[in-house]
Amino acid sequence: TLSKTFVVEVYVDGVATNMKCTRKLGTSGDIGSASVIALITLTAGQAVSLYHSSTDGGTAFTMADGQITISKTGWQ
Repeated sequence: TLSKTFVVEVYVDGVATNMKCTRKLGTSGDIGSASVIALITLTAGQAVSLYHSSTDGGTAFTMADGQITISKTGWQ
């Protein structure tokens, strides 16, 4: 398998936020880590998701471990 670049991006209500990280994986069996930190204004009931894609389409990767942490900051 050739090297491939993947992007993991934060979406809100199915819309890209442009808060993302990019990770290049080499040959089959390559293991690595990546992280993204995003400060986003949300309102009650909005859905936050992580989407992944490759820069040239096609092959997906398998995420073995993942974590998403959402914290409220400030009071309104």
